[in-house]
Amino acid sequence: MNILIIGNGFDLAHKLPTKYTDFLDFLGNVRVLKEIHPEERKRLIRKIDKDMKQYLFTDENNFNINSKRSEYIDEIYQLSKDNIWINWLYQRRADNEILGEYWVDFETEISGVIQSIEQLSPILSESSGVFNLIGIQAKVFTFFIKKYYTEHKSQDATMKYLKKRLLLDLNKLIRCFEIYLKDFVENIDKRLLSLDIYNLKIDKVLTFNYTNTYLKLYNNDVECDYIHGKADINNTMITNNMVLGIDDYLNEDEKFTNTNFIEFKKYYQRLIKGTNCDYKKWIDEINHTNYIIKHNIYIFGHSLASTDRDVLLDFIENEKTIITIYYNNSNQYSEQICNLVHLIGPDKLNEWVHQAKPKIKFVKQQPMINIDDSGWRIMRDIRDCSELFKLSGQEIEYKINEIKDHLDNSDKTYFRKQRNVIDLFVAITTSGYIDNNLTDQMLNMAKDLYGSTKNETYSPSEFKRVGNSPQRYQKIISNFIDLVNTYNADKKTKSYHISDSDSCEKIFSLLEAGMKIDEQQAILLIEDIIKGSKHSYKSNKEMWRCVLYLISYANSEKLIEIMSNHISGDNNLYRIKYTFLLNLLKENEYFDNNLLAKYQLK
Repeated sequence: MNILIIGNGFDLAHKLPTKYTDFLDFLGNVRVLKEIHPEERKRLIRKIDKDMKQYLFTDENNFNINSKRSEYIDEIYQLSKDNIWINWLYQRRADNEILGEYWVDFETEISGVIQSIEQLSPILSESSGVFNLIGIQAKVFTFFIKKYYTEHKSQDATMKYLKKRLLLDLNKLIRCFEIYLKDFVENIDKRLLSLDIYNLKIDKVLTFNYTNTYLKLYNNDVECDYIHGKADINNTMITNNMVLGIDDYLNEDEKFTNTNFIEFKKYYQRLIKGTNCDYKKWIDEINHTNYIIKHNIYIFGHSLASTDRDVLLDFIENEKTIITIYYNNSNQYSEQICNLVHLIGPDKLNEWVHQAKPKIKFVKQQPMINIDDSGWRIMRDIRDCSELFKLSGQEIEYKINEIKDHLDNSDKTYFRKQRNVIDLFVAITTSGYIDNNLTDQMLNMAKDLYGSTKNETYSPSEFKRVGNSPQRYQKIISNFIDLVNTYNADKKTKSYHISDSDSCEKIFSLLEAGMKIDEQQAILLIEDIIKGSKHSYKSNKEMWRCVLYLISYANSEKLIEIMSNHISGDNNLYRIKYTFLLNLLKENEYFDNNLLAKYQLK
């Protein structure tokens, strides 16, 4: 079983504005839009992006509220205009104290407020305790408690009212977010795809998001567990089932006795709102499989924060799972490692990452690709051709004919690089489709794309599906790749040329890279180098390294004759060098493959 676990980073990778700071900006625009004069909306429209502009306004030249959206815009405004949580976040932002921009940071904000209120509750009647507050507790007291304590004059009444207000406004915020996601974010034209995700054959998806991005872009025929609920525009604040809360911060003893703020905790919300827990069935299925079978768990766009600890550990600590964690950059990589340490401890993490067959692997995300890009088209066809069994006979012929059209038209913009041609050939062949004419056409295209790939030598083992395919297909693929490699080697050789001014170092590097020279050219080069007439060198060691390599290209008898003639000259330096070469030749040491190493010239 291949299971994909996705978090908010998955939507962000697709350039969707789903950070909670994006949401705050949206709420701020709605608030301003509803509270200012229509003529002043010009100032607002200059500051917002194209997608939000289209959502909020009728058109570019009409700054009236979009009539199609007016119902939802008005609902958002009414739910958010005096929302204690939203006002708190705006205040934190104004004070430059807001914690991060992701939803895990928002959850941390909620947790900090709730914990502070719970800690402050016992000392409300003690004026000295209140006056000595510092840091976050002082801010929470001033913003959340002071006003209501003054009104109610009692600790119990204040806490009862405040808890009710906090919960109500959190539910209002969640409903606002639901509208924002469903009516705005999910209607944004999505142009980006992840090749990492696209190339995975996923059986099930566990999402911590409320959006349907994976199903919409990749595969809508996969079982998906929305563990934190799913956004639905037809909901109300009452029927909304989106979980947005905090992890349990209490110690083991307090968990059984302290339920003061249980409504804000995720595990409670999951139960009350009846969100899916289908993943538990998947875990049972994993546990009941043969011990030797390993199941792949792919994690993309999730910080691995402890707020989702209970769910994540069900997968990570299972002895029958292999975990692949994708990261976007070094900062995210570092964050994920730190969070994993909190989840499973440093010892387990080190063991599972560094063992012979790692249980946990980190993989850097490939750059996202635009759907309109030709790179996406070839990758899509590679995948489709690897799964031809899913298509009807007519669909198969249509797909192959599409590829033939690209070949007939010498469409290099479609194939892009030599590696893509090979990958597509592998996909078609391992699916069982064999056509000699198609093979010849693809080979010619691979040749035409010489130089498009930095590494111009390929191996069948580099390409997926080859190892598990029938021997007949492996042989066809190996032959195809051999022909490409041979062509590349010949092209590389022909592209080399030794000029009269090239240094010994350059000559040596060209020879090692595979340049072919004939016997006569080798002899002339040896003579030129020893005389120092054309080819320069920085040290004698560099010179001898080049000469010793060159003698392997020449006939020994012919070289002996030439060297013997040279030692009869008057130049002592030449005689010394030619005498050394002559002795090597007579002793047949030039046959020794370790000649360079023997003279410590490697």
